[in-house]
Amino acid sequence: MSKETVSVEMTKAQKDRVVDLLAKEAAPKEMKTVTLTFQHERNNVKYGPGTVEVEAGLASALYAQDQLRFNNRLRENEGGDHLVEIVGAGHTRKIR
Repeated sequence: MSKETVSVEMTKAQKDRVVDLLAKEAAPKEMKTVTLTFQHERNNVKYGPGTVEVEAGLASALYAQDQLRFNNRLRENEGGDHLVEIVGAGHTRKIR
């Protein structure tokens, strides 16, 4: 891929918006540690099982997916209704 310099005319306000956008993209992302029971894959990247450190938004999504998979596994193996503790929320709910 060749690099090419391009000149673009823009107002100061437009330039400020571009600079802000580039700064947000370059800023370090908030990282979270999450422990997964199962292996998950996002964009051909594998996460878990075990402890992984990922961006905060992805950590929430992976944790929710892990809980759903755990609940489904319980239902498949045991059959019927079970009380399952949702660890992150700290309460129990009945799943079917």
